[in-house]
Amino acid sequence: MRDSCVGAFALITLVCTLLVQVFVIAELLEYLPLLLFVPALGRTMVVIATSISSYAREGEGTASVLVRQSSAKHMVGPILQIGIFMAVLFFLRSPSFWPACSAFFFALLMTVFLLRMSKRRIGGVTGDVLGAIEILSESSAYLGALILLAYKG
Repeated sequence: MRDSCVGAFALITLVCTLLVQVFVIAELLEYLPLLLFVPALGRTMVVIATSISSYAREGEGTASVLVRQSSAKHMVGPILQIGIFMAVLFFLRSPSFWPACSAFFFALLMTVFLLRMSKRRIGGVTGDVLGAIEILSESSAYLGALILLAYKG
């Protein structure tokens, strides 16, 4: 993480993540509200992570100030926006409502997994961990929505 060179595993992960997102988004094109919801969900997971985690290193990293100054009150706005969006989908009887619920569950599951793993391995979060939470929770959300739609279909 401190090394600025991109390793083989990082490159493989990047390519696989991009491929998963491209193929899943191609399958979800008819669910436009979902395609607007999932990126916001990924960023909300980062806000949750910064609000409940501690910074892993002693010195000043790029994300250290963000993590150290965040508290539970910072989660209220993003979580409220996600809740309002889901309520609108529900009351409009949108076909995107249940896939959005599945996407939320999968994104939250991935965020909890990554937070526990980073706490155990490095003692907290860093900017790299927050970036991984964003992209992997977003990818998990897309996959969760697609799994639900495949199961229903």
